[in-house]
Amino acid sequence: MSKSLVVAQVSVSMLLLIGAGLLCRTLLNLQRVETGFNARNLLLFRVEPGLIGYKDERLANLYKQMSERLEAVPGVRSVTFSRVPLLAQSSSTRGFYLPSSAAGADGVVKSSGDVHVHQVRENFFEAMEIRLLLGRTFTTQDDARAPRVALVNQTFARTYFPNENPIGKRFGFDSTKISEVEIIGVARDAKYARQRDETPATAYLTWQQELRSVGSLIFEVRTEGEPTSFITAIRQTVQDVDSNLPLKDVKTQIKQADETLAMERLFAKLLSLFGLLAQQLASIGLYGVMAYTVSQRTHEIGIRMALGANRSAVLRMILKQGMTLTLIGVVLGLSGAYVLTKYLESLTTMLFGVQPTDPLTYGVTAALLTIVALLACFIPARRAMKVEPMVALRYQ
Repeated sequence: MSKSLVVAQVSVSMLLLIGAGLLCRTLLNLQRVETGFNARNLLLFRVEPGLIGYKDERLANLYKQMSERLEAVPGVRSVTFSRVPLLAQSSSTRGFYLPSSAAGADGVVKSSGDVHVHQVRENFFEAMEIRLLLGRTFTTQDDARAPRVALVNQTFARTYFPNENPIGKRFGFDSTKISEVEIIGVARDAKYARQRDETPATAYLTWQQELRSVGSLIFEVRTEGEPTSFITAIRQTVQDVDSNLPLKDVKTQIKQADETLAMERLFAKLLSLFGLLAQQLASIGLYGVMAYTVSQRTHEIGIRMALGANRSAVLRMILKQGMTLTLIGVVLGLSGAYVLTKYLESLTTMLFGVQPTDPLTYGVTAALLTIVALLACFIPARRAMKVEPMVALRYQ
C-alpha cells in the first residue's frame, strides 16, 4: 500500500511539474515577444478632462498645452498620447469599407471586415519608436479641417492591398463614405492588446480628426532615465495646467506589459508551487518507504554480507528498489501528462511558443524528479551499506 502511494505521489508531482514547466516556458516566450515598439523608459498616465467639462476646441487646446509643458520638463525626451496604451488587453474595432466593396441585392454596401483603430498624437510613431516603412506620419496640419488620413500597419497593407502600394489608397468607416480616409503611410506591425495575439489589421487615426470619440487619453512620456523618478515633476506640471485634473493609472510601459501577463504568471506560480509541494511529499514518502524497507531487511542484509556481498552491492540493491518505484511513477506521470495535453484543448490554448508535448520540458522534468528521488533513496541505502553483519544477524 505504501509503495503504491509513493508511485501515485511521484506521478502526480510529475504531472504538476510538467504543467509548471510548460507554463513557465510560455511566460518566458511571451516576455521575449517582439512588440514592435520600445517599452523602455516610458511612463504612462491617464487624464479624463471630459469629467470636468472639457470638450471640443477647449479639450484640444488642453491636450496641446499639456504636451508642450511636459516636453519642457528636464529629462523628458518626448511626449505623445493615444486612446489606449499598447498591451493593455483592450482594443477598439470598427467595420470599414473599401471602394471595391460590392453592394448586395438590397443595394447596401457590404463591409470589407473589421479593423482595429488607434487614435494617436502626430508624433506617436517617433515617440514609441515604431518604424515607418512607407509614406509619411501625421503632422499638425492633419487637423479636423483637413481631409481625413490614416496610417496602417503591415498586416492591414498585406491583407487588403497585396502586391500593391497602399499609399494613396482609400477606405471609409461609413458605407456612404467609402473613400473618406486616405492612407498616407505604413508602419511596422506592433502588438496592440496582448503579446500572444496575432497582430491585427490596424488603422492609426490622428486624434484631432477623432476628437469627439477619444474622450480620455493615455499620455506616453519617454524619459532619459528611470521613468518613475519623473512622476512628481510630471504630476506638478499637469497640476500647473489645471489643478482639478488628476493623473490616473500612473505606471511604466514595462509594468503595463507585465500586467498583461498577470494570468500566465499566476498559473505558472501556482502550478510550480503545487508541483514542488507534491515533489517534496513524494520525496518524503519515498524516503520513509525505503527507511522502513531497510529496517525490515536488516537481518537479510546481514546474511548477504556474511555470505560475501560487498557494501556497494547492498547500496545498489536498496537504490534499485527505490528507483524502480520512482521510474514507475515517472512513466505514469509522463503518460498522464501526454494524454491530458493531447486531448484537453483548454490546456493547450494557454501555451505560447511551446508544444503541449514538448520533449525538452518532459525530459528535464523527468530528470530532475529522478535526481531528487535518487537523493531521497540514498540516505536509507547508505545506512544499509553501513550495517555490520554480526549486528544484523542478531537483529530481530
